[in-house]
Amino acid sequence: AGNFGGSSTYANGRFYVLGVDEGDIVTVTATKSGYGSQTRQYLTHTGGISQGRITLTTGFREDFSATTLASPWQVVSGPGRHSLTDNAGHLRYYLEGPQAYSGSSLGVVSNWSPSLTLIRPFTGDNWVLKTKATYNIKWYMTGAQYQVLYIAFGEGNGNYLRINRGTDQWYNANVLTAELVVNGQAVASNNNLRAPNDVVVSDWLRYPYWYEITRNGQCITLRYSYDGTTYMTAFSAALPAGVTAAQRVIIDGNVWTTAGSYVDWDYIHVDPTAIPTKGDVD
Repeated sequence: AGNFGGSSTYANGRFYVLGVDEGDIVTVTATKSGYGSQTRQYLTHTGGISQGRITLTTGFREDFSATTLASPWQVVSGPGRHSLTDNAGHLRYYLEGPQAYSGSSLGVVSNWSPSLTLIRPFTGDNWVLKTKATYNIKWYMTGAQYQVLYIAFGEGNGNYLRINRGTDQWYNANVLTAELVVNGQAVASNNNLRAPNDVVVSDWLRYPYWYEITRNGQCITLRYSYDGTTYMTAFSAALPAGVTAAQRVIIDGNVWTTAGSYVDWDYIHVDPTAIPTKGDVD
């Protein structure tokens, strides 16, 4: 045994480890500039071939310290505004109408107008996303005032996680909900995420929430916090086996009319996590 490291090219994506004996445990670490590294272990057998896949994650750490959103962010115009200077170090999203709807980037259609949509792609199937959002929502006589965060999985539009925070005073609605949609159908949901003390004060709701979304292979887990320290699990569920390691962070809104509501996103961090160790990968 020993260090028999080598390298593979992006073109063929294959690696070979030579000079090993029956029963050796071989550790393989894959790295590529601009990506998070991943490590896996394989148990060798005489005359056997271990096969597996190592997917590298393009993690990112967005602290919104610049004055504009840089590539690879995509900005799709619609009712609403965003600013990185109105509250320095934050992405501020202004909920504006009239009649702006959420989900256009995922194929949703409506007779309302698609709201301003901010999209940030990334890849990998083992990662944790952490973010903090402070909601500032006007209450009286406003109609729908919702900010929506999506994580879309795979190449299509049918698999995504949605976090919906907002109000509709006409219907006495004040909610924070989440759901995981698989092949167009909700497979997990939680409609009771709002903090008990997130209530109207002087005609405003102002409250921070922390979210942690983890992907381990095809397993998705959502956790949330009211203070950034103590986290609670909203749900955990699985994506279909065929969903690829492509993702999109999507921020948009569902708004009846402009009332001055806005949301400050403090940061969005995506960090690679270790692939579970296993041998004889199939």
